[in-house]
Amino acid sequence: MTSDYPPRTAIPLQPGLHIVHPEELPELVHYQDSAMSVYTDFKRVRPVTTTANVLIDEALNKMINHSVCMMLVIDEDGSLIGLVNAEQIMGAKPVLLAED
Repeated sequence: MTSDYPPRTAIPLQPGLHIVHPEELPELVHYQDSAMSVYTDFKRVRPVTTTANVLIDEALNKMINHSVCMMLVIDEDGSLIGLVNAEQIMGAKPVLLAED
């Protein structure tokens, strides 16, 4: 199978990485605003996670049930191995894979 998609590059996360979140999200976000104004602090909000072997339909249903458009992908040890978002799941790529 040939791919029309460029390979994704990965940047490994360092242990002890800290992510911060403001006390309350702003009502309106502008292009000039810092990303810090909309980050989610996983120390206060439990992230929605999935494993790499979960079916696409199951992952999408989990996103819908938790009202999120992105999930962290973890391995059996609970270590972060990637991210998956709704656009990837509902886009053309799964259809192309299914056709193959």
